[in-house]
Amino acid sequence: MDAYVGVLADIFGQIKVRTQKPFVVCWVAAPDAALLALRERGIAVLRGAEPAIDAVAGLIGYAEARRCWLADAQPRAALKLPALALPAAGGPVGSAEGARLLALAGVQLAPHAMAGSAPEAVAAAARLGYPVAVKIESPDILHKTEAQGVRLGLADAAAVEAAFVSVVEAARAYRPEARIDGVLVQAMSSGEVEFVIGLKRDPVFGTVVMAGLGGVLIEVLRDVSFRKAPVSVAEAQRMLDELKGRALFAEVRGRPPINRQKLAQLICAVSCFGAAAGARLSELDLNPVLLSREDAVAVDWLMVLDD
Repeated sequence: MDAYVGVLADIFGQIKVRTQKPFVVCWVAAPDAALLALRERGIAVLRGAEPAIDAVAGLIGYAEARRCWLADAQPRAALKLPALALPAAGGPVGSAEGARLLALAGVQLAPHAMAGSAPEAVAAAARLGYPVAVKIESPDILHKTEAQGVRLGLADAAAVEAAFVSVVEAARAYRPEARIDGVLVQAMSSGEVEFVIGLKRDPVFGTVVMAGLGGVLIEVLRDVSFRKAPVSVAEAQRMLDELKGRALFAEVRGRPPINRQKLAQLICAVSCFGAAAGARLSELDLNPVLLSREDAVAVDWLMVLDD
């Protein structure tokens, strides 16, 4: 095979000159001289069918993403970013303050209220309407369920009062030194599908928005799509189309389809928040976001800022 390296390299070189279409050479067990000769001519060559196909798929995917990104330039430029006054201190942002900031970008969260005592929690539940959830609020306990700091489906004042006491006791047992700010009382929401929307600060691309199947599925399936923030509603729809589990958004065995438009609008709103927050935002997780025929509502959110 080494004896024909020069001849084959010249043939591929002539093809490159005569065509305007990109191509990839699959040369199984290609000698090093072949790789060098073709790459000097600007020709992509890979040792095997699988990497060659992956390379072509990547090239096609990039071209399609670039076309969509350029076509979406005007809608993206028309997006209005919220004016944010972020807390000066870094670290986790309290649920109430995080919700206030997210609301400035039009991010829809489940109705909620903070309570510093059991009577305040009962009063908040009465305003929100039963049933409600009670969740511990502490800057030192970010994952509330691990601390047994969540009670769901509370149907009356007695249940709320007992839940306040139990989640505070559980949080102190889980982390005795934790600062306890009280509890978050939240109206119960329903949905057929759990989703996740997040923001991360990437060292190369800046703020990126993530969307995918949520709840425990985010850890099991990792079925997610990423874009640089902000994204338009149309681009958010394309993110949904990339998910392997997108069939769950349609009608399934009599279960109604979810409202994809509301979900795309929520992804767009979160991405606008991320673009407005800029480098101060370390991460944001909305998980789960409950999807139904009518709406897309986040019931848990965690925001962390850099100093």
